[in-house]
Amino acid sequence: MKTPIIYIGHGLAGYYGIEKLMTGKMKNEIEIKAVITSNKDARNAEIVNKICQYYNLKKYSENLDDTLAEKLSSPNAELGVIMNFDQKIPKKIIETAKNGFWNIHQSDLPKYRGGYPLEFTIANNDDFRVSVHEITENFDDGRIIHKSNPIRIWNMDFDELYFFSSKQSAIALEDALKLFISKNYQPRAQEEKNANYANKKNLEKLLKIDWKNDSGDFIYRKILAGGKRRGAKSEIEINGTKKEFRITEGNFIAVLEKNDDEPGTLKIYEDDCYGVKAIDGTIYVSKIKSENPKEDSQIIDVFSRAGQGKVVLS
Repeated sequence: MKTPIIYIGHGLAGYYGIEKLMTGKMKNEIEIKAVITSNKDARNAEIVNKICQYYNLKKYSENLDDTLAEKLSSPNAELGVIMNFDQKIPKKIIETAKNGFWNIHQSDLPKYRGGYPLEFTIANNDDFRVSVHEITENFDDGRIIHKSNPIRIWNMDFDELYFFSSKQSAIALEDALKLFISKNYQPRAQEEKNANYANKKNLEKLLKIDWKNDSGDFIYRKILAGGKRRGAKSEIEINGTKKEFRITEGNFIAVLEKNDDEPGTLKIYEDDCYGVKAIDGTIYVSKIKSENPKEDSQIIDVFSRAGQGKVVLS
């Protein structure tokens, strides 16, 4: 007899989790009785909606309220699992599964609780790891059920790690459900003294470049952590006003140039290649964008005139 579960999924991880359960080693052990997709983020919900349709799975895309809790109570699920989601799961929903819910979180908990663990993992040069934990009414603080083996992610940017981590999360989900069925696990509490949070406020601080104090390698990892969409933040002065922009692609060479320029000094090289002096080398800038697309041309113009006079980023 298959073990019935409720599945909450979002984005690529949500997609891969269903695909793994429907085709992997647990396909004869697990039955997905209901799937909940986001009703707030249509783009990330769509990929999960499509795979639900493909496998003819019962799907709900509505508020996580008492009405939904009543609908979910009828399958008599043994367990609920969460594969990435954009909303806090209320107690009423958690209680619809006999053994509560497990969350598949993309960090080595209690490190990087919150919605942005991949960015912090990259910026801080950590190994990647998936933690499966019990859901409580707080974010990511429940007892640990299972952790995947750590994996070195040398020089992956956010976009690369997003795809990789989504597949690794599906593997961790499968491994955790094996433990659940065999009852061969002992939940253990997280060490609160080691907890920190990868939330939006902390992410904005993380991605801001401090040219005078950040090492070149740290700046490079900030660029990788921001990925091609966000990048790492810096400022440039245009007509006496500082304008914020993002470095979305770049590299770091740990070779100090023989000059007395301060960190943050912009240089122009052949073929319109730009470099910024770091305290221990040079950040080579491949792509930039402004916070306001209308200012892109202004910022690029200042970059292109760097050879005509000293320009210092802040």
